[in-house]
Amino acid sequence: MKLSFPSCCFYILIIFPLIRPLKFIDANGVKYEECKRTIECGNISLGYPFYDDQYRPAYCGHPGFKVSCSDENNMPEISLKTSSPEKYYLLHVSLDSHTISVAREDYWDGVCPPNLSDTSLNYSLFSYTTANENVTLFYECSNEYPASRNQFSCTNTNNGMGYFMTEVLESYLGHIPPGLCRSNVSVPVYRSVAANITDMSSLHAALQSGFELEWIANDDLCDDCRGSSGECGYNTNLSRFTCYCADDVHNFRCDGYPFYDDDTRPDYCGYPGYKLNCSNEYGEISVTQSSEKYLLLRMDPSSHTIDVAPKDFWNTPCPDNLFNTTLNYSLYKYTDEVANFTFYYDCPTSIPVIPSLGSASPFTCPNINDNHPGVYFKIGDDYISQIPCQSKIIAPLFNQSVDILRDKDSVKRAFEKGFNLEWIADNDNCDECREKRGGECGYDFSQRNFTCYPNDSMNPFLFIWLY
Repeated sequence: MKLSFPSCCFYILIIFPLIRPLKFIDANGVKYEECKRTIECGNISLGYPFYDDQYRPAYCGHPGFKVSCSDENNMPEISLKTSSPEKYYLLHVSLDSHTISVAREDYWDGVCPPNLSDTSLNYSLFSYTTANENVTLFYECSNEYPASRNQFSCTNTNNGMGYFMTEVLESYLGHIPPGLCRSNVSVPVYRSVAANITDMSSLHAALQSGFELEWIANDDLCDDCRGSSGECGYNTNLSRFTCYCADDVHNFRCDGYPFYDDDTRPDYCGYPGYKLNCSNEYGEISVTQSSEKYLLLRMDPSSHTIDVAPKDFWNTPCPDNLFNTTLNYSLYKYTDEVANFTFYYDCPTSIPVIPSLGSASPFTCPNINDNHPGVYFKIGDDYISQIPCQSKIIAPLFNQSVDILRDKDSVKRAFEKGFNLEWIADNDNCDECREKRGGECGYDFSQRNFTCYPNDSMNPFLFIWLY
């Protein structure tokens, strides 16, 4: 078994007499192999974040993504909300875009399910994409509405008359008058298919084509893990993402240099100054000369870059502690994707029009200053003396944030996307170590310099001898 890090750069042989050798495989290696397996159901193959507790254990998936294989239709079934009895057929999966196509099981064979309920999601796990449009089905209607091709009947309701409506149909048939029907249900379908719904046959085809959802399951972390030849999973004991590697279990990646955490990666597997705290969903790291912590969102060893976001600004643009980012330039440098933005806090809620502020709308942070809760922001770090505010900070963000900064919510999203840094940790030597020598990068504390652990020293043969 190949080890990525020199935690066992030696050979161990445990010998008991009169026995034959058996190669030892640890539990973490078993998990790595198990999580490489996919669920095969019909013509669908499912890996992370999906699991079924049979071919793929729960630690190979993410909570909320359990599937089962339907015996009747030979298709994967999934619930999109744990509190709802609704089941959905999983029709298609795209790992690149983290999207799935699903169709409601209760509308698969017709439009008269035993129970009427709107489509509901667990929004912490799924979100609708822009590819969808709702079809509205009206039930128990009076016959006052003109009969047409959008009419249907159900024998399992008190009044079996019903109608279906799409945006296109409503444009020339008109809307269903309020009070005409006792109940209605909204079912998403693909927008491209909805435009062609004209009768029951095309409605049935649209419902079976399903609709598109994007899943939310530590997707960036999983992309990083897979990019390092790992398998994505979930640590059920710590309730956070984990990366299963051929050698061991790691928090994020199988090739984590220059980072270390003194737990799954000892300090000699990293480089001084790059220690991670991995107690939360995202690793915490210090990238500045001060004490503020940043969340590690993404890592790319090929470009020696990371995406980080200030922890104090996570989920809020109104932190209790206002600070400038004072980068530690001995360890990091900004990439060309980053620009400075200035945020003015402790401001009156109304100030004179200042053209250099642009068209962005100010917002309020009463937790910072009740009397002056206003916050204004601008691109760049040049000072505007006309702004009567008591505090200001300069924050690095991605250049693209220029296009989205409009209000409080967009500022929150921009801070959560963070910014990009290139690390400085003998990068060229590490690239040569990996690419030309097939080794692993680390640090020799006795010599106080970078070191390359040769590949041969990372293949421990651990044998257990049994009677």
